[in-house]
Amino acid sequence: MIILAFILTFLGFVQFAMAIDGHYQAVYGRCQKPGRRRYLFQAVACLHLLAALWVCTTTWQLSIAIIVWIGLIQLAAVLVAGLLTWRSSWYGALWRFGCLGRLCADQKHDINHTPSV
Repeated sequence: MIILAFILTFLGFVQFAMAIDGHYQAVYGRCQKPGRRRYLFQAVACLHLLAALWVCTTTWQLSIAIIVWIGLIQLAAVLVAGLLTWRSSWYGALWRFGCLGRLCADQKHDINHTPSV
């Protein structure tokens, strides 16, 4: 169950990162901004984190579950930051195929764009 909680937390932070203009532009190109989608990304990220907290509370007692959840949050944040810093192309692929990337793409976005960072 801890693996499920970690995956949910990690995907939540991937969603939070896409709400930031610079990270969105790294995936979709310099002229793009998340606009109103930012609120969708933040809402989905919050749902991921709450689902991870629920998984933790069903597995452990509340006091232990909160500590484990906070640890998972820290680990996921560091991994997403590292992914954005050193492997942004992997981050773009994860976003496109593992999160809302395909659902949020429209004609203005080049979904096959690979950032050259």
